[in-house]
Amino acid sequence: MPPNLSLILFFFFLNLSALTFSTVSAVGFNWGTAASHPLSPFKVVQLLNSNNITKVKLLDPNPLVLQALSGSTVQLTIGIPNPMLKLLNSSRKAAESWVHDNVTRYLSGGTGGVRIEYIAVGDEPFLQSYGDEYYPYVMGAVANIQAAITKVGWPTDGAGNANSSTAETFMKGLLDYLHSRSGSPLRPRRPPLETYILSLLDEDQRNISTGPFERHWGVFTFDGQAKYHLNFGQGTKNLVNAQNVEYLSPKWCVLNNNKDLSNASASALEACSVADCTALAPGASCSNIGWPGNISYAFNSYYQQNDQRPESCDFQGLALITTIDPSNNNCRFPVQIRTSNSQSLDASFLLKAISLSAVFWLSQIVYFQ
Repeated sequence: MPPNLSLILFFFFLNLSALTFSTVSAVGFNWGTAASHPLSPFKVVQLLNSNNITKVKLLDPNPLVLQALSGSTVQLTIGIPNPMLKLLNSSRKAAESWVHDNVTRYLSGGTGGVRIEYIAVGDEPFLQSYGDEYYPYVMGAVANIQAAITKVGWPTDGAGNANSSTAETFMKGLLDYLHSRSGSPLRPRRPPLETYILSLLDEDQRNISTGPFERHWGVFTFDGQAKYHLNFGQGTKNLVNAQNVEYLSPKWCVLNNNKDLSNASASALEACSVADCTALAPGASCSNIGWPGNISYAFNSYYQQNDQRPESCDFQGLALITTIDPSNNNCRFPVQIRTSNSQSLDASFLLKAISLSAVFWLSQIVYFQ
């Protein structure tokens, strides 16, 4: 095993004397935070408790999330981000520092700490797209461990067959299979120790290089509203929504039909290079609203992403602000939630977002014709 990853795992389990292993397949959620307007971590913890969700996995240690989990009964798996694997493998000091900053400082012998149970070494480090980049830092750490499924789910938007109905069917089948404890043909009667659903909430800043559906894995919407019915032991047939969510004003940015619209498509492409327009992808929930509805969707997405700032609904005079909800059928024009740090994206993210999104959106220019 790489020496310093070994140190992390040894120190980790040394501090978890109460850790026990079970043959029962436990179900949890991946809790991602790649959102422009993340739901308050404290409201998310309330959401978990209301639905009897007792296990979550973080791809990386987010201090605000860890603070919100402090004193709760939620059991946590915490991940080491892939870019950190090389450093933690090569530096004992860095490994010790990571354990202190992200694990031991949040543990407590009483009831006030975070119930950190496992460390996930990397996030899908063996993907073909990575080649052997992370292989030397991970292989030694995966010897003689029990099997777990760290990501499984079905997206609800951003592609054909990515919808709530299909996702509900898939998820119910998955839960029935896990509860049966039947295992697999190669591992009969040996179910995975842990299974983590992808994911808890939608995230409008996830990388979409593999497809627009990447931002729609959530069983709950970005604002904590259940998309379909599942029973995680919450005692009711319906999942419980997040409570007392604070939204921005009920306002939307739409195309001004009284203007010269010859440059409207170009403005929409510019908006979508930064904002989330994945609902406009072929087969997605807003793919059939046509022109000029798709232009309005792009404008509104940008407007909400920028906290409804008046200057973000201009587009050289092509847009206007309305209090009439333009949503129709299954196509929701969202109003963003209010956050304590609501602000427009910084320059570094804008450049990154444009570089990740430009090829995709420019190739789909038909959306705005």
